[in-house]
Amino acid sequence: MHSGALILSGLSVFVAYCQTVTAQFNTCTGGEMCINIRDCERFSPHHNQPAKWSASLRDDFRKRVCQREKSNGISIFKVCCAAPSVQADEASRKRGLELLDLEHCGSYTDDKISFGQDAKLFQFPWMALLRGKTGSFFCGGTLINDRYVLTAAHCIVNNDV
Repeated sequence: MHSGALILSGLSVFVAYCQTVTAQFNTCTGGEMCINIRDCERFSPHHNQPAKWSASLRDDFRKRVCQREKSNGISIFKVCCAAPSVQADEASRKRGLELLDLEHCGSYTDDKISFGQDAKLFQFPWMALLRGKTGSFFCGGTLINDRYVLTAAHCIVNNDV
């Protein structure tokens, strides 16, 4: 009779413990997904150094943590955050990459111009010749869309473009 009370008491503590741990994790809302903390832009700079987090970042983590996994004895936290592909799109917009037509970049051949050999006129229609304000040609480049020419950095530095 005495041992039965002990088992029942231990069972109650176990259930209370499970409920407490489960209550610590949040449910993602507003289109956010539960993703690895290192993939979330908000936490990625110091995802493995929580001691360096500001008080507001620690508070934000508590509000966003949605899952914890163990891998090789290491805890990996997941947080509610925008999907990584959405973040990549936002980052590319900041750099102007959306201006590039990535589907129609032009064809290429295995033949390369090297050792200063001249290309024939219209041989490579996506190539461009750069001319300075003085009217002299000083470098070449490649058309990467209808507005931009990609060229080497040494072509621009110290040249009056």
